[in-house]
Amino acid sequence: MIDRVRLIPYFIILAISVPLMSTDLYLPAMPIMVGDFGTTDDLVQNSISTYYLGLVISAILYGPLSDAYGRRPILLTGFGLFLLSSIFLMFASNIDQLLLFRGLQGLGGGVSAALSPAIIRDRFSERESGKIIAQMSIFILLTPAAAPILGGYLTTHFGWRSCFVFIMASVLISFLLFFKFFPETHPEEHRTKFRLRPLLRAYKQVLSNRSFFFYVLVHALPSAGIFCYITTLPFVFIKYMGVPTEVFGYYVFGQILMISFTSFLVQRIIASKSSNMMMSWGLGLYLIGSLGCLTAATLFFNSPVAATLLALPYFMANAFIFPTSMAKAMSFAGNARGAAASCIATARQFFAFLGSFIAAILPDASLLPTSIFLVIVTMIGIASFYLAQRWEKVLAHGTAS
Repeated sequence: MIDRVRLIPYFIILAISVPLMSTDLYLPAMPIMVGDFGTTDDLVQNSISTYYLGLVISAILYGPLSDAYGRRPILLTGFGLFLLSSIFLMFASNIDQLLLFRGLQGLGGGVSAALSPAIIRDRFSERESGKIIAQMSIFILLTPAAAPILGGYLTTHFGWRSCFVFIMASVLISFLLFFKFFPETHPEEHRTKFRLRPLLRAYKQVLSNRSFFFYVLVHALPSAGIFCYITTLPFVFIKYMGVPTEVFGYYVFGQILMISFTSFLVQRIIASKSSNMMMSWGLGLYLIGSLGCLTAATLFFNSPVAATLLALPYFMANAFIFPTSMAKAMSFAGNARGAAASCIATARQFFAFLGSFIAAILPDASLLPTSIFLVIVTMIGIASFYLAQRWEKVLAHGTAS
């Protein structure tokens, strides 16, 4: 007999990896889609921002709904919507349909990011949960690393629609596995009624804490820069630098491989360093990477290798910032941990949406506009870190008094 509880970590890997793949897989196809739809670069780029807009909305809703009705029915509902929209995407005939169905994909696919922490914590202790998440991270990182390589080959040999066929097949298999084997982890006796007013009060409680607010900004702001860069990259590399479609994915793979290596190093030193020190190092790397991207855009404007290597510290910095800023923000949540977690996830998805949306507005003939945006985001992040520390000291002083 199958022990379904032991399978939960593998279900989470699957639940998170498939939505991650749904964007990265078709990145190499985006320049070709512009011609096939008879549209503009910015509208095809908006297919990423509409997806993340769907994620923003879903991050707010799925957590409280699963507290009231259970994890399994909400997970199946989200993946059911994800599957339906993926089927529609295979037959999208114009840019409006592409944008609509990508938004619906985000609404459905966001269920995994919203519920995964709760599902793990339902059945495992705090120590076990941390170990499981650490083990899963390498598998989750491999998906966006490998997806553009696969998408490049699918697009080159079978056309860009084959990317969406592959996504649909992956979602269908996932949905059937969840339906057949995924257990309910949140029993009825632990459920709470879904009430809007107490939920809004909890959100108000955490957002009114200025230290929480600014640490969330430190955590979420880099997503704007990362997704602005990722959304711009296919057009700059393939359309203007002449990188072959099937080769493009290897540049992304190299960057994510370095992020994985940095994450491994951070895990080894994080216990011996303070959160503020780790965040300071991360913000320094963000600054180096954003200035490196600016250097590549001005001095090596036609070199994809220079653009990849000089921007690399910006992506490596995430390994320092992501876990420490989240933990720091949650330390100010009080009893409203669920609302705080939803705020953090929503903020992260919102800034990912904002970055991809801005990428669609900026000229994409070079990385110069994007690199300037990275510098601006980094400076705002540094200011947010300073303000978070300042209000933390004010709060500590007030408590001591």
